[in-house]
Amino acid sequence: MITTIVLTIIDRYILKKYFTTFFFSLGLAIMVSIVVDTSEKMDDFISSKVSFGGLVFGYYIYFVPYFYNLFSPLFTFLAVLLITSKMASDSEIVSILASGVSFKRLLRPFLIGAAVLAVITYLLNSWVIPETEQRRVDFQNRVLKGRKLDNNWKNNIHRQLEKGQFLYLQTYNNKDSFGYHMTLDRFEGLDLKQKIYAEKLYWNSESQSWALQNYFIREFLPSGDEGIKKGDQMDISMNFNPQDVFRRNDEVGVLNNREINEFIEAEKIRGAENIDFYLIEKYRRIAFPFAGVILTLIAFVISSRKVRGGVGIHLGLGVLIGGSFMLFSHFGNTFATSGGLDPLIAVWIPNLLFLIIGLYMYSKAPK
Repeated sequence: MITTIVLTIIDRYILKKYFTTFFFSLGLAIMVSIVVDTSEKMDDFISSKVSFGGLVFGYYIYFVPYFYNLFSPLFTFLAVLLITSKMASDSEIVSILASGVSFKRLLRPFLIGAAVLAVITYLLNSWVIPETEQRRVDFQNRVLKGRKLDNNWKNNIHRQLEKGQFLYLQTYNNKDSFGYHMTLDRFEGLDLKQKIYAEKLYWNSESQSWALQNYFIREFLPSGDEGIKKGDQMDISMNFNPQDVFRRNDEVGVLNNREINEFIEAEKIRGAENIDFYLIEKYRRIAFPFAGVILTLIAFVISSRKVRGGVGIHLGLGVLIGGSFMLFSHFGNTFATSGGLDPLIAVWIPNLLFLIIGLYMYSKAPK
């Protein structure tokens, strides 16, 4: 049975104040962030001779979804604090409750507003921001930093291609897809079965495969003997492509949901173990929008009572709780990447902890 949500005059009044306060305060924060970033990069802007229009529409326009996503739970929390505290200070909440509206019913428009913002955050996080971040980073590297020199070369590359198969490249040139001094080790358990060395390898874009030049192969036989093979050129199939060479952890933000899932599955097939950073990002995109809903509950309970000190007291508590939430989130991600904590647990711990706190505070709040 589908229940239709009917918004009353009070609901629309609260939602209007909610969204107005949220977007206004977030807009101010974004403007301040842009001003600070502009002052830091002013020398780069002048030296690159980029036009004002190019700067706004090629760079800063892509800051908006990024900062929305970064600050949305915190400003959701602060918006509820400011609105509810002001309503309590003006005795509006007392009047609404005295008219027969329950405390639980009064909470509903705040949760509806938080849910709407959570959906927007999820869609931005999963599909919009990866695209805008790619464009912003490309503009920054191409125009502001003029990066052409270092992006083509990478040294000392180590990759696990699949279970028991490890690749080492001393040097790789991304421009012509050539690598130098390659070693490929194949293991069965702890036993080394094959070692391939090549002075040079290159990517054949037509056949979508690698070719080795001046190669040397050692086969380690069960009898203890060794088989040796040399040659000038040989094609080889490896679960590895040129894009994998330059993929970095800090590029995870430019992958949308489909791409990040495909990458994780490919790494699992290879038997790679260092995918926690990508798993954290995958789970974070789901958990992060819920943070705004949870913090809305806490903010409403904190600020719904009229207290001496009014908005100032509530705002101080809000900054403390919001800062604590961000700190817990950071620690969770750190423990997942370096402390061995499961990424799913690490990402959801702050939400679950603050949900318990919020429900406890709600149960104790005078209604």
